[in-house]
Amino acid sequence: MMTSTRGYSLASLALLAACSLDAAEDAQWLADGTFRAITVAQKNSVCPVWRQVVRRTEVGALANRCPTVGLWTGTPLFEDLPGGLPGRYCVYEYTNDTPTPKQLETLTKNAKTAEAGADCLAMMPQAQLRTTMNPLLQELTADRLDLLSETDLDLDDTDVLRDPVVVATADSVPDDEPAEPRSEHGVIVAELIEHIAHGCENGSCPVDVHNSLALPRYGTKPGDVDLVNGGFQGFQSETARGLRRAVRGWEAMITPAYRPRLVINLSIAWLPFFGGALSPGPGGVPTLNAPPAVDAIELAIAYASCRRALTIASAGNAADDCEEGPMLPAAWEQMPAPSAARCLADFGLVVADSLESYAPLLYSVGAVGLDGEASSISREAGRPRLAALGDHVVGGQVTTNALTGTSMATAAVSGFAALLWSYNRDLDPHRVMRRIYEAGRDTDDPADYGLFGAPAADVHQVTACSALEHMCATEGGCPFPALACDGMSLSTEALDDAILGYVPDEEIELGFTETDEPCELYCEQTNKALYASGAPDSCPVIEGVSRVDYLVKETPPNPGCSACKWTSSGPKTTVSLSIAPEFQLWDVVSAKVDFKMTSGGSIPVVLGAIDLPFGETKDFPISPSPTGTIESGKITLTFEEQSTGALVTTTDALLQPTFFTPP
Repeated sequence: MMTSTRGYSLASLALLAACSLDAAEDAQWLADGTFRAITVAQKNSVCPVWRQVVRRTEVGALANRCPTVGLWTGTPLFEDLPGGLPGRYCVYEYTNDTPTPKQLETLTKNAKTAEAGADCLAMMPQAQLRTTMNPLLQELTADRLDLLSETDLDLDDTDVLRDPVVVATADSVPDDEPAEPRSEHGVIVAELIEHIAHGCENGSCPVDVHNSLALPRYGTKPGDVDLVNGGFQGFQSETARGLRRAVRGWEAMITPAYRPRLVINLSIAWLPFFGGALSPGPGGVPTLNAPPAVDAIELAIAYASCRRALTIASAGNAADDCEEGPMLPAAWEQMPAPSAARCLADFGLVVADSLESYAPLLYSVGAVGLDGEASSISREAGRPRLAALGDHVVGGQVTTNALTGTSMATAAVSGFAALLWSYNRDLDPHRVMRRIYEAGRDTDDPADYGLFGAPAADVHQVTACSALEHMCATEGGCPFPALACDGMSLSTEALDDAILGYVPDEEIELGFTETDEPCELYCEQTNKALYASGAPDSCPVIEGVSRVDYLVKETPPNPGCSACKWTSSGPKTTVSLSIAPEFQLWDVVSAKVDFKMTSGGSIPVVLGAIDLPFGETKDFPISPSPTGTIESGKITLTFEEQSTGALVTTTDALLQPTFFTPP
């Protein structure tokens, strides 16, 4: 069993300087009444014109599959994926700064180009909490995930009876894990999976967790790539390559008859604006009409599905982006897994169709809190059928950070799937996920989406013990004694006392606090965060108070909030803040709290620039206090580095007393 685990969430960034709509020359009201305010400059920052993904009209010879076109140099997106369709995808980069529109047309209007589109960046921010509460949170994590110990599974005698399973994390860490990765996101995800499934990284145990670099970039320039230490973000084409590399490594393992089962953990997301949104096709069937870079990700996942792999993806975190629904690729759970006919046509693979009635392309996972309710970072209309603990998760070593987000919940479910498969390799992948879902606790909350045509379903909170116990009871063959599952049995009383008894270093008397509308537009900080050359003269705006800039920003691999919580006493609501050590040389130039109310909706409160030196914890009373009952909260901090003026924005869940007592 692993002795440490850390984790990240899929959070977003919020910016707090007001901006007039008059300056948004590219903003527009759409025909359906929604406001589209992503400017051309901002979109080009996330999807730069110098990098294009092309789907060619034909597959060229392997030695010249992606020939040079003018000053555009090309490389195959999938160098070795079988079938004719994958061989038509190429990644082109312009070799001389930024191409003009005419220079772009030499590629896009080439006779051999069927379709071309810019490549877009995607990444994962994260969250943190003060480590003094970690022992309590670690106990609650083990309880809410209902983790199984070596003794529970009698591993001393039964580990040799388990079947091999590979879990591939397409993420921020290279295949050979570096001593100091730029971002530890991939390490964190892998360690949590190992901890849950009793796995390892060296192939010496049944569940083998592998890294596959899908996020090699640390900036937006062509040369900002680190294949040795990994990065914070990746182009969509690089994510597709990371997925393919994960499957290729698995395919290289011994003979097909003895090859391990494969789980792919995908903790990456992007907004639908950057491609991949589904639209109704004939008969209302969700249809993907995406640019080539996004097509390539779907193609890589479809190939893995044809290989009978499981892909499990994060549903995405609330980002105050004025958009509802899951992020991508999680929304693709609405699409069916590729049929036997497609596997043969696109990849030359002969397979049989699954007999399971619920067989989507991938499975997405949402997060719940310690009380079993939807996490404060859940997206509106974006809750899938599967959910696991995602709030303030601490596993393994007690010294690691408590982290919040759907990526933690996703890693947990990947661990559950690997654990089940290690005891019954003959199960169809969709049957494994059915057993996990069936065993979950019905939250009585309806899922917002699922496979098209499937009956409506509730969100189920899933755990390790209940899933394995249910599989053993229905499928048989488990070699260990009967399990005694007791998840949600631990009270939060000790944690609640610690939160309420926490004494700040100082209570701040604010002159005022300012509330704003959820979808007001802001820009000044966005400019500085998005453009390395500094803020442009005009004011580019995008939807909502939270930005798509989290898709491109050079975010460090650490969240900003090391002691963030809120408490209410009568009419008084107080937020307590303490910055993380990684930001001790940064100033907090803006802070914003979002309270989710039990009556529905949210109340944002702008604190503005605050004096918060490293090592101090300060209380910020919210005045006037929100009217009504607060359900949960989150904090967005924008930091400015003292020496360079660089900006970084983080969003973290606020810890709160839950007063949960087991029934």
